[in-house]
Amino acid sequence: FESQGQIFAYNQYTKAIGHLRRSLATGKQAPLTALMSCILFVCFDSIRGHFESAMVHLQSGLKILRDVKAHSKEEEHIIQNSIKPLFVRLCIQSILYVDTRSTLARRAFVTEFANIIDQETSIPECFENLEEARVSLNKAADGLFRTFYLCDGKMTFSATPTLTATKLIHPKGEI
Repeated sequence: FESQGQIFAYNQYTKAIGHLRRSLATGKQAPLTALMSCILFVCFDSIRGHFESAMVHLQSGLKILRDVKAHSKEEEHIIQNSIKPLFVRLCIQSILYVDTRSTLARRAFVTEFANIIDQETSIPECFENLEEARVSLNKAADGLFRTFYLCDGKMTFSATPTLTATKLIHPKGEI
């Protein structure tokens, strides 16, 4: 059974989704606000264990991010340096939940995710700071994630090969 706080939070969440849908339909919603709302909705649904709904919000945010046209240099800076990296991290974390979706839905998700990733893949020999290392890790994880789901989206993530220090191990035996 739910507490008063949980009921209040859920009611506010429902109102926020309704307001966002109406304002997006009329074109009155700023893209930055819509993107931040999607992030909050993904987090809220994930905390509640509603992973399917969280994935829907994440994919909606990816579509908005793909189509967004910043209105100012400041907005562009915020989107590129703060919002986009949050979406990348949420997408990489979502690998755990993607397996519950159909092959077609997984491929559609990966395609949307691919639209926001910078295609530059060079990784420096030495990182100047932790953020540079995190960006490189995200690029590497993204590449593996996209390749896996675009090449063989029928296999679940848990059934994919894992790399050990000495050999590649597949659930069905060594490779």
